[in-house]
Amino acid sequence: RIWEEASSRLVLLDDPFSALDSSTARDVFQNLIAGPDALLRDCAVLLVTHASHILCDAAVDQILLLVDGQTQFLGSWSELRDFDAKDASTQRAVEFIKLSIQPETNGEAREHAPVVTDVPPKARADEHPLPHKRQTLMEAEQREYSTTSLRTWLLWFRRAGGVTFLSLQVLFLLVDRIAYVGVEYVLAKWTEAARAPVSVLGVPFPAQTDGPAAQTRWLRAYGLLILFSTLATFVRSEWAVTGGVRAARRVFRTMARAVLRAPTCYFETVPMGRVLNRFAYDMDVVDVRLTQGMSSLMISLGWYVTSLGVHAFILPWSLPVILFVSVLYWVLMLRYRKTGPDLQRLDALTRSPLQSMMAERLEGATSIRAFGQEEHFARRFLAAVDDNSAALLNFVSAQVWLGVRIEILGSLVVLVTSLLIVCCNHIFRLETGMAALVILWSANLTITLNFLVDTFSEAEACITAIERVDDMADLPRERPVATSDCSDVPPLPSGWPRSGALDLDAVSLRYRPGLPLALDGVSFSVPPGRRCGVVGRSGSGKSSLVAALFRLVEPETGTATLDGRDLGELGLEDVRGRGMAAIPQDPFLTGPTVRDCLDPLRKHGDAEVLEALGAV
Repeated sequence: RIWEEASSRLVLLDDPFSALDSSTARDVFQNLIAGPDALLRDCAVLLVTHASHILCDAAVDQILLLVDGQTQFLGSWSELRDFDAKDASTQRAVEFIKLSIQPETNGEAREHAPVVTDVPPKARADEHPLPHKRQTLMEAEQREYSTTSLRTWLLWFRRAGGVTFLSLQVLFLLVDRIAYVGVEYVLAKWTEAARAPVSVLGVPFPAQTDGPAAQTRWLRAYGLLILFSTLATFVRSEWAVTGGVRAARRVFRTMARAVLRAPTCYFETVPMGRVLNRFAYDMDVVDVRLTQGMSSLMISLGWYVTSLGVHAFILPWSLPVILFVSVLYWVLMLRYRKTGPDLQRLDALTRSPLQSMMAERLEGATSIRAFGQEEHFARRFLAAVDDNSAALLNFVSAQVWLGVRIEILGSLVVLVTSLLIVCCNHIFRLETGMAALVILWSANLTITLNFLVDTFSEAEACITAIERVDDMADLPRERPVATSDCSDVPPLPSGWPRSGALDLDAVSLRYRPGLPLALDGVSFSVPPGRRCGVVGRSGSGKSSLVAALFRLVEPETGTATLDGRDLGELGLEDVRGRGMAAIPQDPFLTGPTVRDCLDPLRKHGDAEVLEALGAV
C-alpha cells in the first residue's frame, strides 16, 4: 500500500517482521528495502523492529537503540559492534543483538544466495499448474433480479404458522369486514328512518319522529356494532402481528443457527459487513416493515373484496367500471413490479459496503491517520453513501410515480358512480342513505386500490429481505456437534481421553477448493505424556496442523486418532471441548472476570481455577 502512494518519501514501518521467522523476514527485507530492485529503494525508511539479525545489512545506514524508553546509541553497525555500554541493561541489549546475528549471515554470499535451488521451470510448472480461473479471496454478493417468486411468499406464510395461521386470518378478516360494513349499513338505514319506520335485515326500527325512545334503540344498535367491529379489528390485527413476530423469530433462529454452524472458510471469504447487514438491516425489515406490510396487504385485500360486495349489492351497474379500473391498477402494478423490488434490492445491496467500510474504518482509524489517508478513505466512503442514496432515491421516486396514477384512476370511479346515481336513479330507486353509502364506498375503493397496490408493492419490496436471510440458511455446515448424532459411531467411554496418545496418518488439508494443500500427507505419533514441539518457517503448516486436529477445517485425506478414536468420526463437541485444548495466537477475553476467562463454561471449581493460576 505504501509503494502504491507515489507521494510517500518517508515510510514508517512498525515492527512488520514480528510474525515472521528470520529467513522469511530477511527475504521480505531484501525485496522491500535493501535489494537493488526493492520497492522502497527511493524512500527514506524508519524501521521499528525486534529482528536484530538484519541490522548488519549494508542497506542499514543508522541504528537507534532504545532501552527503557531512552536513546542509548545512534550510529552504524560497525560502531555498534565496538560500542561499550556504561550500564548493565544497555550492555545486555547490545550483547543480545550481537548474538542474534550468525556469522554466516554477514557475508556477501548470504545476501545473494538463492532461496530455492535450481529446479527446472518445466518441472515446477507441471508440479504446480496455474488455475484456469482466477481465485478471489472475498466472494461477491449475489443479487436477485426481477419480481419475487411464489416460493418466497409461501416461505413467510409457513414461518408465520402455515395453513392454521392463514385460515384464522381469513376468518378474522371476514368477521371484521362484515362488522365494519354493518356499522355503515345501520347508519344509512338510520338516515332513511327520518320520516318512516324501516327494517334492517328483518328487524323493525321506529322512525326518528317517535321521540327519544326511537333514538335510544338506534344508538344501542349502532354502539353494539361499533364495539363488535372494534373487537374484531383488534383480534384480526393482533393475530397478523403475532404471525409476523413468529415468522421473524423462526427466520432469525434459522439464520443464526446456520451462521454459528458455518465452517471457518465462510468467514474468510465473506465480508463481515455482509453478515452484519443480514442480522441488522434485513432482520429489521423482517421484524417491523415486513410484518406491517403483510398485515396491511391482507387488510387491503379484505377492503377490496368488501367494496366489490357493497357495489354488487347496491349498484350492480358500477361493477364493470370497477373491474375495468381494477385491471388498469393491476397493469400499473405489474409495471411497477419490474423495478420496485430491484430498487429495494439495490438499496440493500449498496448498504452492505457501508456496513463493511464503517467497521473497517473504525478498526483501522489509527493506521489511516498514521499514513495520512483520511481524505482518500473519506472519498471512498462518500462514494458508497452516494451509491446507496441514489438507489433509495430511485425507489422513493418510483413509489411517487405510481401514487399519482392511482389517484387519477380512483377519481374516475367516483365520477362514474356519482353520474349513475344522478342520471339513472329512476331505475335503481336508491334511498338517500344507500346512495350516500355507495358513493362513500366508491371513494373507499379508490383508497382501497391505492392501499392495495401500495401495500403489495411495499410487502414485495420488504419480502426481498426474506430472500436474503433465507440464503443464509443454505450455508455449508460443519459436521454434527454431538457424537450421538453421528451414524454408526460407538459412544465415547467416560473419561476419554485417558492417556493422550496422538497419531496422524497421511493427513492432507486444503482450506478451500482450488487452493494448494496446506498439509500434504503429514504423519507422526506423540506417545502419552510427551511434549512435542512443531517447528517450521512462516506458512509451513503449524497453524494448519492445529486446524486439522480441532477440525476447524476438515482434512481432505488421512486420519487423526486420539487414544485410538478417529477424531474425524466424533462430534465436534467432543473433539473441541472434551479431548483437547488450545491457546490461540490472538488472545481474547470471554467474560468480565478472570474466572470467566479461565473457565467460561463453569466446569471447574474455584480451587481448580486457583491451582491453574498458580501454575503460571
